Amino acid sequence: MKRKKYVKRVLCALLIFILSFSVLSMAVTVIFFHMAFPRSDSPSEFAYSYARMEEEGYSYQRVSFPSGNNTLTGYCFAPDEPQALVVIAAGIGDGGSSHLPEMKEFVDCGYAVLCYDATGVGESEGSGKGGLSQPAADLRAALRFTADDERLSKLPILLYGHSAGGYAAATCLDDDRVKAAVIISGFDHPVQLMRDSARSYVGILADVEYPFLLLENQLLFGDCQKASDCINSVSTPVAVYDGVDDERVPPSQRLSTTLDQSGRTNVSVSLCEETLRSGHTGMWLSKDALSYRLSHKDDTSVDFEKSNLLDQDYIRSILRFYRSALEL
Repeated sequence: MKRKKYVKRVLCALLIFILSFSVLSMAVTVIFFHMAFPRSDSPSEFAYSYARMEEEGYSYQRVSFPSGNNTLTGYCFAPDEPQALVVIAAGIGDGGSSHLPEMKEFVDCGYAVLCYDATGVGESEGSGKGGLSQPAADLRAALRFTADDERLSKLPILLYGHSAGGYAAATCLDDDRVKAAVIISGFDHPVQLMRDSARSYVGILADVEYPFLLLENQLLFGDCQKASDCINSVSTPVAVYDGVDDERVPPSQRLSTTLDQSGRTNVSVSLCEETLRSGHTGMWLSKDALSYRLSHKDDTSVDFEKSNLLDQDYIRSILRFYRSALEL
């Protein structure tokens, strides 16, 4: 009899511990999502401005469209009779202006371009950035906007995404209008990325908390897809660019690692090993531009031309890839 009471007390205590731990873990997870993804209102000191672009002859139209409960602000650049529309999805926290150097190249080649500030960034609404899955929802909203816009609805779409924007591009490959996607420093799964990145700080606790992170992400964004699964499920041409020294995406989450390329002719993977350019951000820039940025971090004024020079081999490979995809 005493043994039964003892077992019952142990089981009750264990149940109370599990429930308490679950409630506490869920509360910590909610707080984490709120604190880890605050608003980003200030662009990089090296970023081009839209006013500067207009001064250089690249006229644009300011647009807005809904994403969930927030209204996002974007800018559309369109030459006469564009061949296609490039939709740019920046990395989390980066505004659309972070990729204006590439935008110039795309417009010069006859493409229209839509870039926008994601939720909780720059000119767009949102008390915070939401999480690593939010850019996927925002890109989907941007594509809905283009489908309803008379000028853009008939244009084939080319996606260009960096980091979380790259993940977003992979999840939107099921849109029939998307003819190709460039994914730079993307990752495979947003919640697994958080877990794998946290392991170096908190060890096994990252795995213990993983189910709660996954649940919170599910509650906020619905089903969480793997980028590799999205890419492998379509025949759309996809070009993946990864840096071998990426400090933000661990090897376990890089698409160059997780993608199954066997027998697939629609997927190409390029690894950047060049000094300075092999990290998470700035692969599109030249070594001179990145060196300039490193040496002028605290300057009150910068040379925008020097700090935004593109790597010519990189941009030429992107343009070749887009041209080839449109010819299919």
